[in-house]
Amino acid sequence: MPLIECHTHNHISFDAEGTLDAMCDSAIRAGVGTLALTNHYELDAVLAGRCGAPDHLAEEQEFLAAKEKYAGRLTLLRGIELGQPYASLEESERLLRARPYDVVLGSVHLLSDGTDFYDYENAPLTDEQYRAMWEDYLGLLLKNASVSPVDVQTHLTYPLRYIPADRRERITGMPGRAVELFEPILRKLVERGVALEINTAALRRPAALLPEPDPGLALLKRYRELGGELLSIGSDAHRPADVAAGLREGTRLAQQAGFRYFAVFRERKPYLVSMEEILS
Repeated sequence: MPLIECHTHNHISFDAEGTLDAMCDSAIRAGVGTLALTNHYELDAVLAGRCGAPDHLAEEQEFLAAKEKYAGRLTLLRGIELGQPYASLEESERLLRARPYDVVLGSVHLLSDGTDFYDYENAPLTDEQYRAMWEDYLGLLLKNASVSPVDVQTHLTYPLRYIPADRRERITGMPGRAVELFEPILRKLVERGVALEINTAALRRPAALLPEPDPGLALLKRYRELGGELLSIGSDAHRPADVAAGLREGTRLAQQAGFRYFAVFRERKPYLVSMEEILS
């Protein structure tokens, strides 16, 4: 069975490059059978006027053309990565009603002050500054898991990509405190039936020294122990060359945690796909 790729971006996202055709061609070469396009919409930044909304009309035209062009070779799913949807639940619902999305990813990129951990990569911050940002992130992530109208929670341990590797454990307490820190969030995801994503982008950041996808084995196991059954996977590719990167490694990690199926969303309903068949 072909790979499934449920988290990608093309040039419509402010931080990505490549046409959808280029993403599709790369996906087919990599053995992907299902590809979800999930461009960014940073809700709080748009509402505050710090950035513009993406060009949905251009995205829709490109998507419909590619869906017809690649029919029979690749299943294309229409998605969105909705950043900070808790900033306005009313606006989130309006946005999601406006288009027939297959899958809605929910993310926390921006902290309470509107900055992103990405903005501080290689910045000369103190441990106390990083710790305050980390604690802010955990609080926002719990809020996101508790109230946001999304299908999938993305990159659970996102800040670990950007906190210096030699300071990470003393700032975050991870990996030792991983389950303790994230258990309230995992419980909310299970309670609300929100899928957890295995995000393989961390494997492409050698400078971060992250040996596992996001989240790692301990958190995946705890999610399953708490009753979590819905698991998604995506490379978080922002260019065609990264489509499908790490998906096989992520699938094997999921199996190690005791999962047998991935959830692929169509019209916002989950359908189960066998991991064993994907890897066969």
